[in-house]
Amino acid sequence: MWDVGLAQMFKERDNKSNIGPCIGKVVGINPLKVSILDGQVILYGDQLIKCSHVVNLIMSEEVLIIPAENEQVFFIAGKVGD
Repeated sequence: MWDVGLAQMFKERDNKSNIGPCIGKVVGINPLKVSILDGQVILYGDQLIKCSHVVNLIMSEEVLIIPAENEQVFFIAGKVGD
């Protein structure tokens, strides 16, 4: 049975799921903090890069978050909604 467990561990390692574009919620302004994945992850500081047209974010506002390939940096692409 150990071989089944080992095979499962390799499968999980090799099939890492990516976050992909998602909707985030502004949960802090100064410093800027954005919550994604239903609050499971909070992004802040050097992790966040705002596109030049994204200005004056307010608390609880929803934004489009796009991760870089390495998922260490996330781009705020724009506001969601009105």
